[in-house]
Amino acid sequence: MSVNPWRDLRVTPPVAGSLALFVGISILVVRGVTASWDRAVVLAAGDARTPVLVDLMLGVTLLNEGVIPVIAALGFCLLLWRLGGPRPALTLFSAAVSGEALYVLAKAAFRRPRPDLVEKLSGAGWHSYPSGHTMLAPIIWSLGLVLLARHAGGAVRAALLALAVAIPLLMAMSRLVLGVHYPSDVLGALALGGAWMFLWLDASRSPSTSRSPSTM
Repeated sequence: MSVNPWRDLRVTPPVAGSLALFVGISILVVRGVTASWDRAVVLAAGDARTPVLVDLMLGVTLLNEGVIPVIAALGFCLLLWRLGGPRPALTLFSAAVSGEALYVLAKAAFRRPRPDLVEKLSGAGWHSYPSGHTMLAPIIWSLGLVLLARHAGGAVRAALLALAVAIPLLMAMSRLVLGVHYPSDVLGALALGGAWMFLWLDASRSPSTSRSPSTM
């Protein structure tokens, strides 16, 4: 088995579909089609705030704050190396580093201002589209958990896969409730982050055993 997953990158149907969805959402955002809907959802999310909900969403968003995603990625790499050798560890590392670069380029390309409709309850950096917190959730957390699930069985495997699905969705929700993103920001981020996750998930297998990411 080759150690280098870069040699096995390919555009599978899940990758192509997710990229197409991102392109479609981006076109709608640039043309202003989502503006009224974005505004309505941000205001509704602000009205839905409760102390318990806000505390929960602050906890979720913390998963991708500061150095925490770096620590998480390195932790996944160490576990994956121990359980499956260098290839899955290098896959996760490559996905995280390249995904970080991709999200920076995407934000710089669109330069969308942050919403200013409700009080922001979390730190908000530069441009709004796509959401960096949300985009990195599938790239780091979902990919890491799915790769770990390959070495687990039964209830542990089911729990890891459930978390792989739940974390990006909760992260997207947290960015809305905390008032730092429009809904189209997080939808575009889920699409682009999902595409990157599927790309590297497929590459994590050797060419002889590679199959559709949907089978995990």
